[in-house]
Amino acid sequence: MSYQWKAGEGIADGFRRIAGEELDSAVDGLAHPEVRGVEATVHDVRKRCKKVRGLARLVRPGLAKATFREINQAARDAAAEISSIRDAHALLASFDRLLANDADGVPISGIFAVRAELSRRAHEATQAVAGQHDQVQRALEGLDALRATVAEADVEDDLDVLIDGVTTTYRLGGAAMHAAVGGEDDEAFHEWRKREKDLWYAVRLISPAAPAVLDPTAKLLHVLSEDLGDDHDLAVLTDLVGVDPEAFGGAAAAEAAATLAAERRVALQHHAAGLGVQVYAEKPKAFARRLRAYWKAWERAGHDLPGGT
Repeated sequence: MSYQWKAGEGIADGFRRIAGEELDSAVDGLAHPEVRGVEATVHDVRKRCKKVRGLARLVRPGLAKATFREINQAARDAAAEISSIRDAHALLASFDRLLANDADGVPISGIFAVRAELSRRAHEATQAVAGQHDQVQRALEGLDALRATVAEADVEDDLDVLIDGVTTTYRLGGAAMHAAVGGEDDEAFHEWRKREKDLWYAVRLISPAAPAVLDPTAKLLHVLSEDLGDDHDLAVLTDLVGVDPEAFGGAAAAEAAATLAAERRVALQHHAAGLGVQVYAEKPKAFARRLRAYWKAWERAGHDLPGGT
């Protein structure tokens, strides 16, 4: 996997290489969307933008404030230019998972009118992005400029950069979990989702230091990210059908969809809470000490990393 540090690679070199590879792939994909198709290309580019932002957050303690802001903003803006297609297709996919989760409990009357409207909007979003050459061009230019910024970025070449970054990520994620679990605030769960995804990226990036331990942790974080992502998409879906029920087959169909979504969200949030307890079981300082020990052991095993301290 390229989205991780390599043996013998310093903190600064690793950051520039990893971010550069993600941006190279994003630029190449966006320059030739016909190769994979618009939907797949947009999904991949947005994912790579998030990975660059996650990497920047991990090394944030070793970046100048202005450099971090520039990288974070540029990646976010480029993704935002083409976000409409992802949002529409995510809602359709979320609804399909909702129907598949409890096929026997799905009311037949009117419910597929909701899917038909979601499908129509997803197709419309694809056509809109495919035709909006200005948006795609702005995203492409932004990512190309970001490549230059990343290549010249001055990152402090010290292991403390990674440890401080992942400690902050872990602490913020734990606080976000406690704010979300037990409450009824959709925004709190969305905030936890963002902070949890930062930790997922961080663990993936440093997993070569102790793959037997950190790879399973990354997989657990991936499952948790999926739970929280589905929960968020169902919250958006509920709001959408509630605002304009007639567009989705009428009040009865919209209400049936909202009821299904509410039931599924209870299960998703309960499962996410159980996973979250496992993820955030340690104190942030204890988590940081463990990661430092893994990295140091990796060095002693023969990987002389310039970023070690």
